[in-house]
Amino acid sequence: MNNAKATELAAEVTHSLHIKVAMTKGMTMTSLAKVMHIDRNTVKNRLESGDVSLKTFFVIAAEAGCDPLALIAEAIEVVGRRAIEPKPTDNRPKTNRPQPSTRIKKGNHHGSHLSR
Repeated sequence: MNNAKATELAAEVTHSLHIKVAMTKGMTMTSLAKVMHIDRNTVKNRLESGDVSLKTFFVIAAEAGCDPLALIAEAIEVVGRRAIEPKPTDNRPKTNRPQPSTRIKKGNHHGSHLSR
């Protein structure tokens, strides 16, 4: 596994954990902070940035009542699916919005007062 893939996997695991924490009834960043003996903003920033140590990951997973190995397995699946999704041949991102036209408008920029 290369460094980019490991980073993507770690981010996906942390993202899944963040979702589980948000879905757990009665769990707040403040309650997690009390268990971890740090302030709530630190917990929130770590979860949002993906900067979570292994110990922190297991503590949060235990508090959320979810299986940490199941979270890791889910993340591996998601990252694996992303890796095999077909990529556009022209390397452009897929969007549903039409791209703005690059056609140059005809005429000069002097306005209608000179056309008399």
